[in-house]
Amino acid sequence: MAADEFQLDPAHAFQPGDYVKVRGYRGVAFTVLGLEVMYDDNGDESLTGRVRVRMVGDSRVFNEWPDELTRLERSQFCSDCGQTGCGHGREE
Repeated sequence: MAADEFQLDPAHAFQPGDYVKVRGYRGVAFTVLGLEVMYDDNGDESLTGRVRVRMVGDSRVFNEWPDELTRLERSQFCSDCGQTGCGHGREE
């Protein structure tokens, strides 16, 4: 599996493309990318249990535990900067 092909189990609470907030990053929205995958020396992969998320309006990727995430609706944050308190760029 290539690094850009992360898939979540359909039964998982969060799916790629979902918007979430992350405990400890107050006021910022993130997009779910998929599950974190680790590779051993043989190239075999295993899931860590953490979810890969990207900060909206930024290119940084973070790996967070699912219990640190809370779902957001698209109307709850600015699509330009990713801030939950910014009214600019919100879709109603």
